[in-house]
Amino acid sequence: MTQPLSAAFFSLIAILVASAACALQAWRNAPVGLLRWDGQHWHWTALDTEQACQLTPVFDLQSVMLVSIHSAAGRKAWVWLEASSGGGNWAALRRAVFGSQRAQNAKHKPTAEDSLQDGDFA
Repeated sequence: MTQPLSAAFFSLIAILVASAACALQAWRNAPVGLLRWDGQHWHWTALDTEQACQLTPVFDLQSVMLVSIHSAAGRKAWVWLEASSGGGNWAALRRAVFGSQRAQNAKHKPTAEDSLQDGDFA
């Protein structure tokens, strides 16, 4: 004898479908632009094209990478970079992303005061 499906099961299915629909909508409305590294600064055409922006890697899966891009004007965007859309320059892009991050971190050498958070003791 089979048991009827519970309301919790249908709720779970509804949540999964709604989540998938939201993810699809976000993907379709994701910003698209040209990302360029000039050796010192990142530029992305979907933000302020004349000003440099700061790119921070957030999540790296080797063939896709989530980065946050902050413009000098204060605009912020989360962007998925994909190896398939790089035209064969994916390895160079990844080196530039992580190389620029290391260079940025080297400019600001942490001090003891930088490592203290609220509630920490020296």
